[in-house]
Amino acid sequence: MHTLTEPLRHEQRQFSNPIETIQETAAAVDDVSVPELRDRIDAIYAFLDEQFLAHASAEERAVDPLIERVMAVPRATETMVREHVEVTRLAQKLLALRDRLVYAYFGPDELRALRETLYDLHAILEVHLSKEEAIYLPPLDARISAAEAIEMVEAIHAAEKRATALEGVGVGS
Repeated sequence: MHTLTEPLRHEQRQFSNPIETIQETAAAVDDVSVPELRDRIDAIYAFLDEQFLAHASAEERAVDPLIERVMAVPRATETMVREHVEVTRLAQKLLALRDRLVYAYFGPDELRALRETLYDLHAILEVHLSKEEAIYLPPLDARISAAEAIEMVEAIHAAEKRATALEGVGVGS
């Protein structure tokens, strides 16, 4: 079934494999070499920073006001924004653990912290995307026009491009 929010749903489906990789990496923390673990963490951090958080920021600008309007609930997306903040916090924690993996002794406590951080990231991303799919996108499908949907998707892509360009010049990173 094609919906007006299908472009958003498609983008979110593209997050499935990287999110699954987060869980797989958490499960493999004790079983992979340090260089492989660093490479996996680098890939996860790049996904979070360059894709998920850029998309989340774009959604906050382009989608959240529309959701709040059609749901007629001020601050209806506040929990989603808070989850974006938590993903940012966990991504920074992951990066700090990765840096310690390179430059300092990385013992059982650090391995446990890394595993927990990865599992926390996986859980919050899964819940976040499920909430969007089940709670926030259906009202948009029911209450916006095709023209509004096109405008929303174009605004998201423009915001994502701005975020990527700003990251490239060191702003907001």
